[in-house]
Amino acid sequence: MRSINVREEDERLAFARKAAEWFKKDPAMRTFTDGPIEPDKWFAVRWGADEDCVVVFKTHEYMEIVKYDNIVEK
Repeated sequence: MRSINVREEDERLAFARKAAEWFKKDPAMRTFTDGPIEPDKWFAVRWGADEDCVVVFKTHEYMEIVKYDNIVEK
């Protein structure tokens, strides 16, 4: 069974949506983060054949990487 921290999942999804908006505004961008890359910060990568997915993870050795399909609007 997978246990999910609802607060963290809400935070992750909000970050994915923010990254998706960033990617929508600038189609050339491939990565997104809020400030400097440091431990425990969210990081997003544009993903997928149609470039409409976002992979989100925290820069932490135990964080699970999550891919949100079709989140970048065209």
